[in-house]
Amino acid sequence: MSNIQIIIEYQTYSDSSTKSIKVLPEDYYDLDPDEEPSMEESVERYNHSIGYLDVPVESVKHIKLTIIDLKTERQEISNATYWNSGKNFMIQRYDICDSKRSLITIISLRISDYPMIDEILRFENTKEFDVPTLAFHVQIETHNDGSQSEKEIF
Repeated sequence: MSNIQIIIEYQTYSDSSTKSIKVLPEDYYDLDPDEEPSMEESVERYNHSIGYLDVPVESVKHIKLTIIDLKTERQEISNATYWNSGKNFMIQRYDICDSKRSLITIISLRISDYPMIDEILRFENTKEFDVPTLAFHVQIETHNDGSQSEKEIF
């Protein structure tokens, strides 16, 4: 039995009540046949927690993902807000381990539908000032054939 507990809470635009689901580590992580779930080593099955929900992307307003390793007390908490029919989102991820805390903020904005261009910004808190600092800024264009090109801004 795994020491990892995974809970996803979410709200939709049509219903402001919070729904909660528990996800088994074996379903959350993309595990090899003999691999044990690990917060440090295992790879998530989906890039975003919205992939674990059985609701249309455009209906989701907020998601809170909480992952706790009950043995090490490590925690990952991701809060996401979606708008523009799920085309835009902001995610804040807190990692808490050994009394150390880190914060990452990702903002993704659809700036054009034709051609499809998404602008992505990633901020990380710094140990010196504990304020969000821009770490990554790109524009990604998705072409008609499904291929993508990336323009690095920062």
